[in-house]
Amino acid sequence: MKRPSLKRQLTILFLCVIIPVSLLLSLLLVYAAEYSRSRLAHTTAGNLQLFGSTLERQMLAAESYLLNLSLNDAKLRNLSEETSRTQAYLDLCELVQGFPALLAANDALMGIVLVNGANNMYKGAYGTVYGDSVQQLEQKRAMEAYLTRVGNFHSIHTAGWYMEQIGGRLYLMRSVTTQKAALTAAIDLRMLFEELLLGSGLDGQVLICDQQGQLLLGEAEPGLLDKVHWKDGYGVVRRESGAELVVRRRVQLLEVYYLTPYEHRGVAMGGYEMLLVLASVFVITAIPFLFIYMKQEIFRPMNVLVNTMDRISSGDLSARPDVDYRNAEFTQVNETFNHMIDQITRLKIDQYEKEIEARRNEMTALKLQIRPHFVLNCMKSVYALVQTGLREDAQQLILLLSRYLRYILSFTSNTAPLSSEVEQCCNYADLSSIGQPEPIRASLLEREAEVMLCDIEMPVESGLDLLKWMRDREMRTRCIFLTAYAKFQYAQEAVRLGGFDYIMQPAPYGQVVETVERALREVRDERTSQELQTRGALFDRQKKEIAATLLRDVLTGAAAGGNLKAFEEIGLFPQRSQDCWLVLMQPLDCTRQRSPWSMPLLGAAVDNICSEIFAPLEVLSIAVPMSREQGLAIVLQSQSGEALEQDAVLRQLAYLQSACEQYLHLGAAFYLTGPDPFAGAPAMWNKLLEQKNENVALKSGVYTGQERHGPRRENFHIHQAAGWRRLMQEGYPQTVAQEACQLLDRLAAHNQLDRMELRLFYQDFMQMVFTSMETDQARLRGMFREPEALELYRNGMKTVDAMKALIHYVAGSWGGGEAGRSQNAVETVCRYVAEHLEEELRREELAEVVHLNPDYLNRMFKKETGLTLKEYVIWQKMQEAQSLLRTTSLPVSLIAAKVGYSNFAHFSTSYKNSFIAARRRNVRIHDRKTDRTQTISCREYGSAGGGSAGRLRRKTRR
Repeated sequence: MKRPSLKRQLTILFLCVIIPVSLLLSLLLVYAAEYSRSRLAHTTAGNLQLFGSTLERQMLAAESYLLNLSLNDAKLRNLSEETSRTQAYLDLCELVQGFPALLAANDALMGIVLVNGANNMYKGAYGTVYGDSVQQLEQKRAMEAYLTRVGNFHSIHTAGWYMEQIGGRLYLMRSVTTQKAALTAAIDLRMLFEELLLGSGLDGQVLICDQQGQLLLGEAEPGLLDKVHWKDGYGVVRRESGAELVVRRRVQLLEVYYLTPYEHRGVAMGGYEMLLVLASVFVITAIPFLFIYMKQEIFRPMNVLVNTMDRISSGDLSARPDVDYRNAEFTQVNETFNHMIDQITRLKIDQYEKEIEARRNEMTALKLQIRPHFVLNCMKSVYALVQTGLREDAQQLILLLSRYLRYILSFTSNTAPLSSEVEQCCNYADLSSIGQPEPIRASLLEREAEVMLCDIEMPVESGLDLLKWMRDREMRTRCIFLTAYAKFQYAQEAVRLGGFDYIMQPAPYGQVVETVERALREVRDERTSQELQTRGALFDRQKKEIAATLLRDVLTGAAAGGNLKAFEEIGLFPQRSQDCWLVLMQPLDCTRQRSPWSMPLLGAAVDNICSEIFAPLEVLSIAVPMSREQGLAIVLQSQSGEALEQDAVLRQLAYLQSACEQYLHLGAAFYLTGPDPFAGAPAMWNKLLEQKNENVALKSGVYTGQERHGPRRENFHIHQAAGWRRLMQEGYPQTVAQEACQLLDRLAAHNQLDRMELRLFYQDFMQMVFTSMETDQARLRGMFREPEALELYRNGMKTVDAMKALIHYVAGSWGGGEAGRSQNAVETVCRYVAEHLEEELRREELAEVVHLNPDYLNRMFKKETGLTLKEYVIWQKMQEAQSLLRTTSLPVSLIAAKVGYSNFAHFSTSYKNSFIAARRRNVRIHDRKTDRTQTISCREYGSAGGGSAGRLRRKTRR
């Protein structure tokens, strides 16, 4: 068991003595402070006793006078009986004449009042009254009014002293009553408090409270008396100015508190207390000095001695204590210790020299045994290097070996310079590294070898083990064994591990070269085969994209004919010499899709549908998206050798159109041409583009280019242009817009509208607009200034919808500028939303209603209403749902379906979010009953929505 150190024992002894002494002195100081505070409390209680006795004496004098008068005075008894009013007045006057003597003897009394309730008489005498003459008069009148009132109603308090607030002053009152009269003495409590405070000589703060602890006189923080800690008749309270001593005394109805400042430093101490303080200060001051002395004279020398012994234990025999001891004991210990260490050091040096001599003799004997074998091994290495053609390495090995042997054989002395030993160590390391390859496994892991020559037995490891390690890591290196081992087991294991060849030594050089070349040819053939497989897999994954890209280049005239022959042979591309049908698919509108189809995605979907439709008919179909033309090109070519009839193609295209509407929710127009050889595909494509441009009404269907339109008028003109001009000038642009759109609809319905006629219509309409604005050049210059308006102006002649959008824009601009046009568009959208709440409304559909760009309409709508189109549609649907929840008993799922929600969870989330949102906005709401749009605040619906949301939650739980 490890014994404790002397330092630790002294420290524990020091703490065991100092700590109890410090605690004892602290307890004595606490007791002395408590005794001083108790003595101060008794002194303060004596002062408060004097203050309370004075107050009680004056109250007792007044009360005794009243009771004596009520019991012994005949005049007062006469007032209590039925007497005449004159006699009562005379008795009253005689009684009041004795009041001034009492008031003079007791200056605390404000007055004594006698009230005769039977005759309604009031008489009193007043002593010291607060304030000037006016204030004194007001106080007297207030006292008279109060006593007359309570005396007449016989509600005066007679049980003892009581307090009343009269005229803004607090009075301590005592009343004595007979049958018909009441005698009352009043003491102004504040004046009494101030006089007693001045006369008692109290230097602290006096507080007067009622029996409930309510502060009546004096100033103190709220709740101060609740913070007092009471103990043995006195208490202590902490204030911002410091600690204060509190004593209290009860006087009749009053609680009198006296607060005096109290600090330990300010308390007078006796001789005993002062002695305790001085002793404590001495002990506390002596502790650090005693500790410093012990540290310097005992602990520090002991630490130095212990550290020196630790260093010697670790092998440092030169370590000595480095300290100046000041006492004889430690000096003697230090000298004895140093002498003992010197002797130990000499003994160890002698023993070490003997061990060195023994090792030197052993090393000499070992060198005599090793040198011949080392030289022979070096000579074998030189022979091997020469045989393998590494002549430079052989020369370097001979040079290093001669240098090493010269140093070894010339070794005669027992000592050698350290520099020579280091040089020979480096020379030996170079000698060992000549002809030794780098670690083969690390090299193979860094870069896999293609061909490797090795032996069965090698210096580091067996060649078979190396080949097995390579095969475990799936290395495909061709391994050629060059060995002199003719064992069948070696050859069998090499074949099992996939060795390339097994050559027995000695072998002709030509055989080795031929085997290596054969291995290299196999490596090249395998690499070529893998590259072809990789390219084939890549081509197989992307053959559709490649064929689509080639077809796009053919249609645009950018593909060379020589590049297509290989694709024709493998059946990925139409034969240029055979007839084919070419179809242009024009997407028109998305019926249910929330966002328009992207062309690549639409191309992939249509190509899959075409494969399912035409593959059973042995027809090659390729669908290619043409982004610039905003359509899809579809090539159809028979692979069975039979001609593909037009009726069959039309039936399949009609089925493709219905499949797009049913599965892709997409309307489309199909333009067909052919059959013609595929070599003329560019001309066929241009023909289809012409057909597409002729479909200005954007009607869906299958068109062959042979459709007959109505009789074309050579000189198409708008006969209503003159009337429209007058209407525009008179301020009826909406009427002109309505008639123009109706005319376009009639022409399109009777197939009398193609690209040329639409262009003539555009020219006549714009000419009418410009002639109508001859007198208003400012409006004419600002009409098409915005980018959206300029885009409408450029595209108006391309389609009927674009022309309608241009007409509505012109009418809106004419009718009131940007603000009027925006307001009309917003009103139209609001009405449309209110009438189609049961449908799934999209932004593109709403933009088509007002013939505006969806993004432009969204910005305009948000500017006018504060909500985007999507937010407004959701808001209107939720208002309709709220109305149905309140006024009907329909199931929630049915209400969700009636406002266009097929997913109940989506409807519930939208409903809650629309009414829980804390935003405050002004929203334009369309009322379907009145067909009017009004601006309301979202907060008006916030509270209303909460009840319906709760009802919705309850229905959901059911």
